[in-house]
Amino acid sequence: MQGGYKVFNPNYNFDLETIPSLHLYKIENGSFVFLRVVKGAETGQDEFASQTESIMEYLDESVKPDFKNIFFVTLIISGNSIGALDKYSITTEEFNSQEIYPIYWVIDTETKKLISEKNQPSRLFDLDKLITGSFEYKSILGAAAPNTSAFQSLVNEYSPNQEKKLEPSVTYVLIALNVLYFALMELNGGTVLNSNLLKFGAFSTPLVTSGEYFRVLASCFIHIGYTHLIYNMMALYIFGNICEKQLGHALYLLV
Repeated sequence: MQGGYKVFNPNYNFDLETIPSLHLYKIENGSFVFLRVVKGAETGQDEFASQTESIMEYLDESVKPDFKNIFFVTLIISGNSIGALDKYSITTEEFNSQEIYPIYWVIDTETKKLISEKNQPSRLFDLDKLITGSFEYKSILGAAAPNTSAFQSLVNEYSPNQEKKLEPSVTYVLIALNVLYFALMELNGGTVLNSNLLKFGAFSTPLVTSGEYFRVLASCFIHIGYTHLIYNMMALYIFGNICEKQLGHALYLLV
């Protein structure tokens, strides 16, 4: 596995049903590095604290006798790095005195940066590089995560290289319809003459008020000449892509 980390899977119960999380470990220079990866958005504060204490107790009783130092690193995947640290970091002075060192990091899904708590290390052996290097924590998760829907959801949603993207399909359809309508007009009288524009549904207040309501929609697809079409389609492609991804298909179409 990348970085030399292995799945930590002894006989224990860390409330995996309540908190979908991944546990990895590595022995580095006589120290035991334990990495827990959790998805902050779906993790309750009380459940998180309970799981943390149970892990600490396990490390203290079963791992500490064999190692001089134990680094318990919690990596929280979140779009709100500061909020996640405030919410999930836990003071564990009792365990600090027993040579178990809890470290809290957040990988910010917006900035793609690793954030650490004040007065805590932002680097630990090669672990920080493994996480921040092209979001390589994805490869850790992908290689180690059990085949469960909770883990698969965590991996897929926050993979930087394969993250789910909303395709601007409505924008592409609108562009195609505009081009096709323009071609139809060009083949049947052109796109410049007023008489032909009206024939194909150009907006006219007297005609609309007299009952030709189809013109309200049809006029959206009418362009006067090639320059008008090209500039409008370029604008639709650029800004339509952005708006559709932000609003979603249905709301974008309504707007």
